[in-house]
Amino acid sequence: MDFAIGTIDFGTRVTPQDTFALLDRFTEAGGTMIDTANNYPFWNTGRTGSESEEAVMARLDEPR
Repeated sequence: MDFAIGTIDFGTRVTPQDTFALLDRFTEAGGTMIDTANNYPFWNTGRTGSESEEAVMARLDEPR
């Protein structure tokens, strides 16, 4: 069964350490889809909307 993880709070409310841990657990459990949307927090002052993508890419760029 395919399942996804939503990342609306990655890069904002979720710390980088917790983001990495959540993504690691997600992939270990067989997760295959990551929902980022590239606009989640854009309406908050000082946010660009790409925070969740940047957080996910930081994890993908890290050596394992």
